Amino acid sequence: MMQIINTIICDEVRQENNGKLILIGVYAADILLNSPGQIRLTLWLQFSTAQPSGLPIRVQVKAGRKVLFLTKELQFPPDQAAVEHIVISISPIMLDIKEECKLTFQIKFGDQKWKTIKNIAVKIKSP
Repeated sequence: MMQIINTIICDEVRQENNGKLILIGVYAADILLNSPGQIRLTLWLQFSTAQPSGLPIRVQVKAGRKVLFLTKELQFPPDQAAVEHIVISISPIMLDIKEECKLTFQIKFGDQKWKTIKNIAVKIKSP
């Protein structure tokens, strides 16, 4: 069984020489844009599993019913099988935002149904 521990939407994730991660531009609330256009996001996800290695994972981002982004099938590495905390970072997530919307981030493990892991509103500043 998979259990989501943390889901963070940010601009970028970097790793230091000592292995620590730096999350840059973390969105704690709404994403505020100056105008419609393309945005680049990163999904940082931490989960646990007791499943065998090689379980396929897919991630999608939707605005309403429209899928804006969909990953290929991802396989987490065999050396991270059946561990307490698995961390993955998906970047770049390029989205073309034409109007204000609610983004829904979803994940799918193997043959399971899509599960919503994060909702975040996109707002555009008025001129």
